[in-house]
Amino acid sequence: AASRDVLKAVFERMRDRLSDYDLARLPSGPEPRWRNAANWERLNMVQDGLLRGDYPQGIWEITDRGRELLKG
Repeated sequence: AASRDVLKAVFERMRDRLSDYDLARLPSGPEPRWRNAANWERLNMVQDGLLRGDYPQGIWEITDRGRELLKG
């Protein structure tokens, strides 16, 4: 999925749990803190093999390993 769609879905699911701190913009730019953290977590999931890292920028795709983890 496109990162904007993924992050929109994350926000919809998490909006009641996000604090004012999470919603505040970063000093380094216009992005809210929670969104920056989500993008860093995407990198961690790529490194853990849960998301594909070889897709064009802005596209997130779960790997087979990620799907297996979700099945629990």
